Amino acid sequence: MCRPTSLFSNFDFTPGPFNCLDYWQGGAVGGQLLDQIVGNHARLRVICALPAGDPRITSIPEGFEVYSYKVNINNAKSVGSACPGCPTPVCIVLNSITIDQPDGTPGGNILVSASAVRNYATWQGGFPGGCTIPTPTRNTTWGSIKALYR
Repeated sequence: MCRPTSLFSNFDFTPGPFNCLDYWQGGAVGGQLLDQIVGNHARLRVICALPAGDPRITSIPEGFEVYSYKVNINNAKSVGSACPGCPTPVCIVLNSITIDQPDGTPGGNILVSASAVRNYATWQGGFPGGCTIPTPTRNTTWGSIKALYR
């Protein structure tokens, strides 16, 4: 892999932007896992939460747009000694977000799988006609994700 440390997650929205509710209030912890699937397809899994017992753990108010996480890609090796794939068109698609609500929250956990505007970003033009190439999904348990960090 040409740029193994160039992709990282961030859960801190205290410096902005300020368009949505900052549920985490600078206190979230988490991590990411990037799986190479097939060819140029990959899956990025991000998990974040407030520490157990944190007083900020509450249900999300109905009707509010809430920040979840940011994925940053730095510009290391993007010019000069660039990686071979840098000029390749790319499409990054958000398939879903699962929101685990506190026990007893009306409606329980929430699966967000439809976007209000769009669920993708492109690099170098993306794919012709937008990001319509499906990404295979796999059901993963919380226990298997935790085991990755033990």
